[in-house]
Formats: sequence, structure tokens, C-alpha cells
Amino acid sequence: MAFYLVKYMIGNNNEYVYPNSVKRVIWNSTLYHSSENTMVGETDDDVQPDGTNVIALTPDEAEKLKKEYLSSTPENEE
Repeated sequence: MAFYLVKYMIGNNNEYVYPNSVKRVIWNSTLYHSSENTMVGETDDDVQPDGTNVIALTPDEAEKLKKEYLSSTPENEE
């Protein structure tokens, strides 16, 4: 299993526009940052990182980013 940091853009109708190298990737898990256009994903598919918009991560780096992303999510207030 491999881990990646993916930077995406927001397109028309608020759709997520991903880099070409990950458009058909099947992700086993993903976690999105709440305010940045980035996600951390885990996949068995072959992905070609470009070092800018798709960055390969070690499992430790991915876990650290997941914790950061979870802490970036605002708590629900009632």
C-alpha cells in the first residue's frame, strides 16, 4: 500500500479537479484538510508522483499529516 499527498483545485460547480496522474485511482482511504485543497490518500494503484501536486509519503509522514488534518477540522458546536 502506498500513501500520497494530493493537491487539487476547485472547478466549476465546486467540483474537485485532481491532477491527471490520480484521476482514475481507486483510494482505499482519503482524508481531506478542512481549509486547504489537499488530501492524504492510501492506494494499491500505481501512481506517478510529480513532486508538486502528487507527493509520495512514507507511512509515518502520512500518519502525521492525518493527525494534522483531523485537528484542522472545526468541532461541531451545538
